[in-house]
Amino acid sequence: MLVITRRRCRALAGLAAVILGGAACSSTAAHPAAAGSSPPASAAGQRPYLLRFHNVSQISSTVPANGDVNPYGVAVVPQTSGKLVRGDILVSNFNGKSNVQGTGTTIVEISPDGAMRPFARLGALPPSQPCPGGIGLTTGLEVLPGGWVAVGSLPTIKGGALPPENPTGCIIVLDSHGKPVETWVNKNINGPWDMAMQASPGHAALFVSNVLSRSAAAGRRLRRPGSAP
Repeated sequence: MLVITRRRCRALAGLAAVILGGAACSSTAAHPAAAGSSPPASAAGQRPYLLRFHNVSQISSTVPANGDVNPYGVAVVPQTSGKLVRGDILVSNFNGKSNVQGTGTTIVEISPDGAMRPFARLGALPPSQPCPGGIGLTTGLEVLPGGWVAVGSLPTIKGGALPPENPTGCIIVLDSHGKPVETWVNKNINGPWDMAMQASPGHAALFVSNVLSRSAAAGRRLRRPGSAP
């Protein structure tokens, strides 16, 4: 579930207003320190940013009609285009209804007042634009200039096992109405997990991190990055 507050934080252009599976900022009031103690200091000697906010208000769920769970990718819509509305938040789901990782196929769009609607359901891709192994939407999610949306896919099969394809996964490009128009597949895209964007006039650069090397990983069950083997 994604927790979003009713009041946006001005700092960080609203991105600090969302926290997955935890508290979110909704007030600029300082968090009171416990009696006789002081909050931990950051490297710069300042209090951690999130300690300034303590009122939590859940206004929406990220679970769409098909029951997808485990929201991973989060992106703020910078400009209105098609189904995209400026200030809304896109969220990609990594798990299907069965809660198996790498089987989520949906992106939802949430407005600041908590209204949630589907943006894309990618149960199948056009035959001309396949994704090796299938679809399992990761945390790599960006809204590009012009209303294009890029999302990473790291699919699984048979209860969470990695598919035999090597490399596995792709980057799916959607238009502003949530329709898939292209997939990016090559040897350098292998389990695309996270993504960052740098926009410039007329183009944008995507920086993508992979989680697979696959020399000996084929057939293993997918685990969260950082978990024990």
